Amino acid sequence: MPELKSLWEIQILEEKNRRLKQKLIETKAPQDMKILKKEIDGERVAYSELKENYDALKKDLKKKEMEVNAAAEQLESLSRRLYGGDMTNVKEINSTSKKIDALKERIEREENDLLYMMEKQELLLSSLEEMGNRLKEKISTYHRMQNANLADRQKAEQLLAQNSTAWEKLVDKLDEELWGKYLIMKKKVNNPLARVVKGICRGCQVGVSFDDLRFLKQGKGPVFCNNCGRMLYWEK
Repeated sequence: MPELKSLWEIQILEEKNRRLKQKLIETKAPQDMKILKKEIDGERVAYSELKENYDALKKDLKKKEMEVNAAAEQLESLSRRLYGGDMTNVKEINSTSKKIDALKERIEREENDLLYMMEKQELLLSSLEEMGNRLKEKISTYHRMQNANLADRQKAEQLLAQNSTAWEKLVDKLDEELWGKYLIMKKKVNNPLARVVKGICRGCQVGVSFDDLRFLKQGKGPVFCNNCGRMLYWEK
């Protein structure tokens, strides 16, 4: 039957559309993109927390520098008074000397703290730069994947539309009775039409009888597989 060729083409288009629709579902939110997005979100939070720590340390460092400078100015003022000859009272001299010693110890201690804080600041800055570069690269990779995914989806949607148009044209030309049988069978089996190759039904891989093969080759039918019940299609 010549119309079986059209029916076969319809079935092929339906299978192609089924795969395209499945692809659209899968590409709507690909697993690798989901994983990468989760990594990016996590690293953004980590970067933000690290940046807050860096900014807080920077603020503390500035405060500590101001405290050291204030102590150094106080030390200079006291030293100038002590060694400038302005003090004659022994008690005042001894008190000022103690204050100077205490200030020197305090300045030394706070300068050591400053060095530690500066080293920590450098480490945080290095970590921020490294994390920022890694985050930028992952975001760039995600955008590339997103663009490629969008292009794939658009292509699939275009093919789906083309196939649907071709499907409608074929159905319009098909014999209504044959199309009705196809639809009824489709409720029982996904692909109701099976191709016969070398005397074998490709739907169930079982041999077709000699008489059924003869009917197929003569264009009589429709002919059904005695094993799986599918409508048989033979192409010269």
